[in-house]
Amino acid sequence: MGTSNKSIVFRVTGLPVGETDDDVKSALSKTITGLLSKDEMQPEMTIALAPSCDDDKTSIALVEFGSGIPHFLSPLVGDPLKDRQCQMGSDTDITFDRHFFGFTQLYATEPGHPVTADIIAITELDGHAYGSWRGKGILRRMWLRDFLSKDMPHCRTMIYGYNSKLKSLEISKIMDYGREFMEEIKKVRYTKELRERPLFFIAHGFGGIILAHCLVKAVQMNKDDDPTIAALHKATYGILFFGTPHKGLMVDDIKSMLAADADHPRNALLEQINLKSDLLIDQLADFKNLIRDRKIVSFYETEQTRRLKWDPKDQSWSRGGDYITAVDTDSAILQLPDLMEIKIPLHANHSQMVKFDSRGSQAYKSALQYLRQYERDAPKIVSDRFLSQAVPNLRHTIADWLSPLNFIQKQSDVLDRRHPGTGQWLLDSDMFRDWLSGAEQTLWCRGIPGAGKTVLVSIVVDHLRQKFQEEKIGIACIYCDYKDRIEQTPVNVIGSLLKQLIQVQKQLPISEELNTLYKRHERVKTRPTLDECSKVLRSEVRRYTKVFVVIDALDECPEDDGTRARLLKELGALKDTINLMVTSRPHINIENEFVGVKPLEVLAINEDDGDISVGGSLAHLD
Repeated sequence: MGTSNKSIVFRVTGLPVGETDDDVKSALSKTITGLLSKDEMQPEMTIALAPSCDDDKTSIALVEFGSGIPHFLSPLVGDPLKDRQCQMGSDTDITFDRHFFGFTQLYATEPGHPVTADIIAITELDGHAYGSWRGKGILRRMWLRDFLSKDMPHCRTMIYGYNSKLKSLEISKIMDYGREFMEEIKKVRYTKELRERPLFFIAHGFGGIILAHCLVKAVQMNKDDDPTIAALHKATYGILFFGTPHKGLMVDDIKSMLAADADHPRNALLEQINLKSDLLIDQLADFKNLIRDRKIVSFYETEQTRRLKWDPKDQSWSRGGDYITAVDTDSAILQLPDLMEIKIPLHANHSQMVKFDSRGSQAYKSALQYLRQYERDAPKIVSDRFLSQAVPNLRHTIADWLSPLNFIQKQSDVLDRRHPGTGQWLLDSDMFRDWLSGAEQTLWCRGIPGAGKTVLVSIVVDHLRQKFQEEKIGIACIYCDYKDRIEQTPVNVIGSLLKQLIQVQKQLPISEELNTLYKRHERVKTRPTLDECSKVLRSEVRRYTKVFVVIDALDECPEDDGTRARLLKELGALKDTINLMVTSRPHINIENEFVGVKPLEVLAINEDDGDISVGGSLAHLD
């Protein structure tokens, strides 16, 4: 049996339900004993059972070995990403792992009492789903299991595990981690009752970045896209952030560790989370807007952490370098008013700030205080959110009726693909600023295929939404795509402009003209005609201080069925009331429509500096 100075916990999945806990524990213990080699002594171990949060036909166990681990599990110590399958009894296959990937429920809730909330803890980059929350004291308590099971027995408390190891060859970026999290949470909140259960998050470091990304995405989801993800924001009542680097963190020492391999796949992720990362700054702006009515507690570290340093004696990297603040205070707090964000300093470094040795720990008492407040207040508030959603939302109903095209989702998907800093040259240019501040201006970006025009459009739309979110400014975009020509009909494209104006700018009530048109068609279950959409669009535009319309790949807008001609006709009719930006390939018919507009030539967008050549100035659409 291998020896160890500290106990190691394994997760066992696939255990049967319907038997007594004692019987399951006995069978598991017997299975482990049966797998020992001849020269091994009986291990010192404790077994704790819990429900499987994603499969009600099985349960799980947390098995802790105190004096050493059996040889048959040793490969999981050397390679924590591995699993070990074995058979328990005559027909039950079980699996041991140390990685804890996906969701793991830590304890059974109190029998006979309804579950009041779900608590989900997301670990740090290069952390461990279970071990990162475990104290360093003699008893090595894991507070999410050992303390919350006593103090919050009616909450379903789960940890979320993912491949966070920095030296892994994973190519995942923030978007990939977000997608993985959303896919996994569908498995544990898959019924209406579960989806509408209050949700509290506890996020350490990078885990908070994943969470913020997912909540931003969830707000953009409709129930028809996925009911679990669409409900995520409404169900979220409160979040405890521990050292989350909302504005990035120092990664120089990590880069040094990976420097031997300039093409190491983790370098791309490090660029995304570097201090003052453009990607994080943009995400932060979106996130702050959607959590203003949520309960936020931000814990920040006041002790420093040693840098990673190469140890030539052990031939390994360890934290033996100079002291640094891993996540500084400015990055760890959202800078919301004190009534919206509780800010708490912790006398610990970045790793130790989530390790509580006892229930008497001041940091634990603070965390528990707010979790208990959440548990007390959340049920009514979260229930009211879903009740209000159950009443048909007229704005949403009319928007879906106007057009089946979802350019808002397309905008989000394209924006995800950009590299940090891409397109900044355009946003900083005098030409763009003139277009932004002027009236009835047209900006035409002409470029060859593959020059990056679509990403450029997504950056401009995102910039407009960030800049004018509190003002009576209309913003709409169209992503023309030849592959979608069947759906991108004239009525759908024009209707989509109107749809976005009422979706994005919710400060204005639905106009009487649009409401009347909808009611007239709703009675006979018909959709608006092209002329009706055009008429209402012209009226709607006049309700705004300014309207920006951004169109990508106009050359891909269908020409043979008249869609492009009709779209250009509508834009021409609106030229005195909108600011228009269009991208396209060089095309004689399109050039004829922009007589007097000297194009901005987009030769190619280098994702580092965005090289361009610029020709001409801005003019009105003729």
